[in-house]
Amino acid sequence: MIRIAIAATWLALACMGAHAQDISGTWQGRTTDQRVVKITKTAGGYRGEIFYLGDEGATLNGNPLTAIRVKDGTVHFESVRRFGIFDGKFSPNGNSVAGTWRTTWSTKPFTLERATAKSAWPIDPSPHKILFITTDQNVKLEVLDWGGKGPPLVLLVGLNGTAHDFDSIAPKFTSKHRVIAITRRGFGLSSAPPPTEENYSPDRMADDDLAVMTALKIERAVIAGHSIAGQELSSIATHHPKRVAGLVYLDSGYDYAFFHAAPDIDAARWVGLDVFIPILRRDLAALPHADPATAKTLIAEIQLLLPRVQAGLKNYTAWPQPPVRLPETLIDDAIHASPRSYPGNPLPILAIYAVPHKCDKDCNTPDQNAAVQAFIDAFAKGHPNARILRWPNTEHYLHHTREAEVVRAMDAFMDGLAK
Repeated sequence: MIRIAIAATWLALACMGAHAQDISGTWQGRTTDQRVVKITKTAGGYRGEIFYLGDEGATLNGNPLTAIRVKDGTVHFESVRRFGIFDGKFSPNGNSVAGTWRTTWSTKPFTLERATAKSAWPIDPSPHKILFITTDQNVKLEVLDWGGKGPPLVLLVGLNGTAHDFDSIAPKFTSKHRVIAITRRGFGLSSAPPPTEENYSPDRMADDDLAVMTALKIERAVIAGHSIAGQELSSIATHHPKRVAGLVYLDSGYDYAFFHAAPDIDAARWVGLDVFIPILRRDLAALPHADPATAKTLIAEIQLLLPRVQAGLKNYTAWPQPPVRLPETLIDDAIHASPRSYPGNPLPILAIYAVPHKCDKDCNTPDQNAAVQAFIDAFAKGHPNARILRWPNTEHYLHHTREAEVVRAMDAFMDGLAK
């Protein structure tokens, strides 16, 4: 009996040790927001993906892991598209891995728990279909379709996100509208062509949006965009106004969406520099090869931009740069390097601004706030049919933090279009 007991004990320990070394499966944990890691065994080791649930500015899906290693009770893996490195150690029972999650800017404690059928967080519970639509040569975009009846509503996500950013709010509109959302090229499960300005200019990405609409037989739509998507809204409004029933700028009607709006040189110190510099660079490069008529236009724009860039440089602060230029970072760079100059337009517009933003202490100086308010005044003047809402002390992701109010404002705007 003693020998049998000892054998059983050794067998249990051996099984526990084997289980403790097995990283395959579904794991979940928090840093700030919920994250789910799925890892499977392959012939050569492991493959995996991390899902960011409710993590603002992060893609839900399409985040492969690399360098997955298990050795002597330790675990290591790295995120390919969004810089992150995890190092941890198995618990004795193998059901958790405690360690750290290191990003470009910080290292934080991060513990992964093995998910069970009962404890697993739902990754994508929103009631949509997932489509993949070809919009360009070798480019397919992930499109979410919630269905619904009525005039179409197209939702465009901010930088680094995916269409799943609207998983919560989109179903709130389906009683009156056909609702879709688009993951732009370079992010999530959408195709990622090389990170050139040509591939990621706002006009190119706006053409993607229109190609999706055409494929789904949507001739005209209300198009709503968050953050950097404002430039796609303005591109469509400028070049294809007949495809627009109305535009909704969700904290997205800034300098990349409305050019030459800085009311004076002083305001340009705070508004426009990120847009002025790339446009000035392109104008200067084109000038030596331009015909006389084009050269005249370029010179006028250069003369307008030079004093504004000079004023902006007085307050310029360089952002810290990540140690490694990852694919997603290079795509970000291409997008930021390719803004265009969009004028105002007479289309029906709802523009909601989080101003001043709710953010860290001292992030909004009085001069900055005054310049942004002046810019919004200029945006309103350049868009005579715009309804402007200013929500103070509000987060940039206002469609998350003030969802019900955004729904009410958008419903009232879209109901008015039908009258």
